[in-house]
Amino acid sequence: MSKQLATGFLIILTLVFVGTFLFNAQNTRVYIQQQLESHAQDTATSLGLSITPYIGDEESSPIVETMLQAIFDRGYYQAIVLLDNNNETIFSLEQTQTQNSVPTWFIHTFPLIAPSAETTVNDGWTIKGRLIVTSNLGLGYRQLYSNAKHSLFIFTVALIVTMLFLSLLVQNIVTKPLGALIRQANDISNRHFSIIQTQPKTPELSKITLALNKMSKALSAMFKQMTLQIDEYRRYAYEDSLTKTGNRRAFEMSLDVYTSKQSVLSHGFLFIIKASSLGEIHRQFGGDIGDNYLIELVDVIRSQTSKDYKNQSIYRLNGAEFAIIFEDIDEKLVSQVAKTIIQKTRRLEKSEHKNGFAHIGITRFERSSDKKKIFEQADSALTIAYAEDARWHMCATETVSHSNYVWREKLEEIITNRTAEFVCQPIKRNNGDVLYEEWFARLPDKRSSISSPMNQLISASIKLGYSLEIDKLIVVNLLKAAKNSDSQIGLNVSRFSLLNEEFNNWFTEMLTSYGSTCPKLVLEIPERALVQDVSLMQTFCKNLKALGVKITIEHFGAQLAGIAHLSNIRPDYLKIDGRFTRNIHLKKENQLFVNSLTSIAKGLSISVIAEMIESEEELIWLKTSGVELFQGYFIEEPK
Repeated sequence: MSKQLATGFLIILTLVFVGTFLFNAQNTRVYIQQQLESHAQDTATSLGLSITPYIGDEESSPIVETMLQAIFDRGYYQAIVLLDNNNETIFSLEQTQTQNSVPTWFIHTFPLIAPSAETTVNDGWTIKGRLIVTSNLGLGYRQLYSNAKHSLFIFTVALIVTMLFLSLLVQNIVTKPLGALIRQANDISNRHFSIIQTQPKTPELSKITLALNKMSKALSAMFKQMTLQIDEYRRYAYEDSLTKTGNRRAFEMSLDVYTSKQSVLSHGFLFIIKASSLGEIHRQFGGDIGDNYLIELVDVIRSQTSKDYKNQSIYRLNGAEFAIIFEDIDEKLVSQVAKTIIQKTRRLEKSEHKNGFAHIGITRFERSSDKKKIFEQADSALTIAYAEDARWHMCATETVSHSNYVWREKLEEIITNRTAEFVCQPIKRNNGDVLYEEWFARLPDKRSSISSPMNQLISASIKLGYSLEIDKLIVVNLLKAAKNSDSQIGLNVSRFSLLNEEFNNWFTEMLTSYGSTCPKLVLEIPERALVQDVSLMQTFCKNLKALGVKITIEHFGAQLAGIAHLSNIRPDYLKIDGRFTRNIHLKKENQLFVNSLTSIAKGLSISVIAEMIESEEELIWLKTSGVELFQGYFIEEPK
């Protein structure tokens, strides 16, 4: 628009100048023509009177010639001719017309006619002859050309000043406000509800700005309300209202995922913690005191578990029992956590805690473990804990685990070897086409010629401080392999590396050096990492997307706080956590929750992936709910 307005103004100003210039030039030409005619007539009259006394006298002829020559030499005349009564020439003075300083095209465009003036020369009542004076056009052309150049200069200066003024005017009144409106409209279409703070001075644009601001605020409020509603629903469906821990439904869903054959978990520990005196307190002091007792216990559990190990989840199973699921934790740390919780609760004991403050039963579980057996072992350990002074007991398990020394040796060998192999599992569309393939690393053990179990290896690398090196090794090998791949590739990096700024800088530099490979990559970021450091992840994702890398937020929904940050992170895909898709066709609360998550994601133009699909019934329900991307053993096993 600014270019069109500028062009329009330029054309109008040019037409005005051309018209004004031609009009002024023509008026000046007519004026100069009249001046030349008047000048010639005045000269002829005065010169005729001057030479009258000397006409007819041959002795006075030199005087007449001298007078005529003097007037002619002034240069204002093209010719002066004196004729007798018989039209015979007595004297004739003429000069050739030359206009070296005036272009020929100008002379042809604005022609002047050389005016001639005539007067009779009388001796009393007798006519002695005629004097003819013709003006010189050179002076007229020079004056006309000079006026034209001055007009052109003044117009050019006026045109430049006017165009600069108009440019600034259009820029501030039209272009900038329209640019802001366009950006706001694009932001709204991308579900980023920005507000224009500066109102345009143009009334029409100001009205549009106010209308868009109003719409943006309304949509922002609507989106926030949707987020609050789904958060409220999650709390209602999966959270205990008193202690703000997960409820039994959430616990069973999590344990289903951890013990499934698709789980990436190496092993875990289940704590069953019982508020041992809750029944007695309820009977003697009432529900409020009992509620305070439970809240005190949960505060102790949270403070100790989060301090020692962050990868855990707390649930309330029933009135007096709580559960903690620890992922990939060392057995020594399990014992330390249990001892610390009991020590803290002993200090809180009062006379009303007749059965003690709390007791703990612990059992270990692994991927594909039987859930019924896990519960039986935990209950058995809790029963034993009541009989022991320590107040906690761990169920005996027959497991083979590497010591820290062995794991450190193995990890150093893997890092030295610098090789990695991959298996892949596709994410497919409704029609069966592959969106991208998620690659899972396998790190071969040189001594055994087989790959180490990745879930155990990753756990050990985090515990022993090798996780950054392992992730760098995986990234380097994947980028080398991806150069020769025609498909889109999903890359997994541990949460601990993603939250390390040094690793992020290294990863960005590495991707920059593999520029042509970047558009093939999809980085899968755990939702837990997004929630832990939103600012770091926002900057990191922005840098990756600038290189062409797509972003997937995986295990989405477990930490629902991640929803609030989606509009800033702008991932390409969301993977709904497997605990919500598992047997979803049988669980109404999960169906409502997934529908809500899907609606918000689609509202932000983010594609939704359902992971851990293990049955046709799950797939059918998810398809009917609007999910279009799927991954799981039922879709296709890793290969």
